[in-house]
Amino acid sequence: MSTSSFEIYPCTIFPARYGGAYEDASWIALNKHPDSKAAEMAVGDDLDCAEFFNEPWRFDAVVGKGSTPNEACEDLMRKLKK
Repeated sequence: MSTSSFEIYPCTIFPARYGGAYEDASWIALNKHPDSKAAEMAVGDDLDCAEFFNEPWRFDAVVGKGSTPNEACEDLMRKLKK
């Protein structure tokens, strides 16, 4: 299956809230709805964001990272295909 034909649902893509300080990237893609606890933590205050990015598996989340929205989504797809 090629990456272009692989679909992710749900998927939320957003810019890193803290400029990559916790996220290690400019853009983030999650396999979660925007109103999920994982997405809320990822864009929350300093403590929430640090907690989420230190242990995203606690929120049953897979995190894609990149310097653009497309790169973050492609990284997420690669990780989900494993």
